[in-house]
Amino acid sequence: MVVAAVRAILQPAFKVAGCQATTGGAAPVIIVNGSLATQLSINGDTGCFGPGYRANAAIGRALRLVIRNLAGLIPGEMDKATLATPGRYSFCFAENEARSPWEPRHVELGFAASASIVTLTAVRAVYPIMETTVATGREILQTLVESIKTVGFANYYQIGTGAQLTLVLCPEHAAEMAAAGLTKADVRAYIFQEARMPMRRLKGIAHYGNRNWPAWIDEDDPETLVPVVRCADDVVVVVAGGDGRHSAWL
Repeated sequence: MVVAAVRAILQPAFKVAGCQATTGGAAPVIIVNGSLATQLSINGDTGCFGPGYRANAAIGRALRLVIRNLAGLIPGEMDKATLATPGRYSFCFAENEARSPWEPRHVELGFAASASIVTLTAVRAVYPIMETTVATGREILQTLVESIKTVGFANYYQIGTGAQLTLVLCPEHAAEMAAAGLTKADVRAYIFQEARMPMRRLKGIAHYGNRNWPAWIDEDDPETLVPVVRCADDVVVVVAGGDGRHSAWL
């Protein structure tokens, strides 16, 4: 599993230097799908982001030690993170396939149901969102979308680089979205279309000096709506965790 994660982090598309050596301080997160998650006892249920499961801790920590000791990403030297994040100690979890109303990520990507895969992503933080009030899955999704439409969120300035977003839905939220007729593809499309900020709230502040926008973004129009990702496929949707109606953005 660690070897698979190391191979993933070395893929050019991951842009390891861009997420590990800059001031942003992102952490590599390992998301495991398939029977291997069960065989290795990788937790994807209650408390899957936290302590208590040796496989989660050991696999995530091993990847971080490879990055630090073999790649030379020493804080204050090659690693220039302003603050970094606790996820840099270790961050590994499994998708809760048993409680997901949708096909698991590896099947979604075209792999056989019997296959096991590792998804590697780089995140700055975990943004937990609690929604216990609204009645439908579509309303839950709207709450989640509204939670990321905020000034200072660097993703809005980096969509031209292919910056992604990972939505981790708790089983209850996912079940209610599925009951409303939403698929994972629908969720991704909704986020792409609705999680947009007007240019007037982005221009001249935050990460504007390092903006990287596609050519179709009109910087001269204050009402231009900038999406949080460049396309719907840049949103990764997985189901994880236990009961409690807490989902999260990574």
